[in-house]
Amino acid sequence: MEKEINAAEMRFLRRFMKISGTSHTSNEDVLKQSGYEKRKLLQIIRRGQLKFFDHIMRNERMENLTTTGKIAEKRDRCQQRITFVKSLCHLFNITQFQLLQSVEDRVLWRSMVANVLKG
Repeated sequence: MEKEINAAEMRFLRRFMKISGTSHTSNEDVLKQSGYEKRKLLQIIRRGQLKFFDHIMRNERMENLTTTGKIAEKRDRCQQRITFVKSLCHLFNITQFQLLQSVEDRVLWRSMVANVLKG
């Protein structure tokens, strides 16, 4: 999914700067011309996802139960989709249990989010 988001960001920048698709301009050149040092769209999306997850996990409501998987849902017969919690575990490189424990400690969670968004 990250590759598609990065490709979309470059497509958006090319449109804003009116660079045609047939011109052979590299992505680095487009970033330099736009004034960006690096791509930002994926970081903005990740920040929003992490803020949403933090908000959901602080409340003991239905969203919390469905996000953590405590309410079972019907499974698809095809390839299983990666869940929101599992994608965050992959992002932080920790287990699901460690993720759910770290959300409860606000200081630890904010430091983890800051580290992920930096690098």
